[in-house]
Amino acid sequence: MRFGLLFSIRIPFEEILQLRYGPTPAATPVPRNSAPGVFLEFRRPLTAEKMLGFTKQLTAIALSTDNPEDFEAALLRAVPDINHLP
Repeated sequence: MRFGLLFSIRIPFEEILQLRYGPTPAATPVPRNSAPGVFLEFRRPLTAEKMLGFTKQLTAIALSTDNPEDFEAALLRAVPDINHLP
């Protein structure tokens, strides 16, 4: 997943523990200062690359998607055993 030059993270399907629509503690919003609607929690910390080579360990991410329902459907097709919480 990439947000321009500011943020990049590789999220293997098998590392996704949970998909939810309610806030997830410690979720990093992408993009920053947005109103996230989809939250992904990971099985273990994943490394995100930030601008200028900085990195950050993330256990969850908060996404602002154009169409959360389509995102959810695509994710559930790819990872049918994912934990899904409203």
